[in-house]
Amino acid sequence: MRGKGVKKNHKRAVSLLKRAAAKKHPAAEYDLAVAYELGKGGLPKDPKAALMWYRRAANDGDRDAQAELARCYYHGIGTSANLSKAIRWYKKAATGADAEAQYALGRAFELGEGVAQDMQAALRWYRRAATQGDEDARKAIAEIRSALS
Repeated sequence: MRGKGVKKNHKRAVSLLKRAAAKKHPAAEYDLAVAYELGKGGLPKDPKAALMWYRRAANDGDRDAQAELARCYYHGIGTSANLSKAIRWYKKAATGADAEAQYALGRAFELGEGVAQDMQAALRWYRRAATQGDEDARKAIAEIRSALS
């Protein structure tokens, strides 16, 4: 797919990804989902197929896929928007140290999207993301502190 050590061959790459994904290889499932979502590797853009492969990879433990599946549910990509499912998958990814998922949970608690609004919970998740270098989380913490004082 990327041409590392070999000539790029998207058709072959997709074929290999599909074979590995069929054997429940989480990284292959994730890469296949990305290829379908973005229309890469000769695949058509297919949000429903992307959602299916993100779900498989997420269920097989891939943290990136868990965060992407949450994003799909949050924004309604390949499915109807479903905030409760988005929050559930963001929590799985966030407890696995995914800074983007931690930030997304902080935002959900700050705005009360899919969960009851809770500024203390928002700050906890933002702090976890900020600890990993997430600049948006740092800004959110400063804004909340300023609003609370």
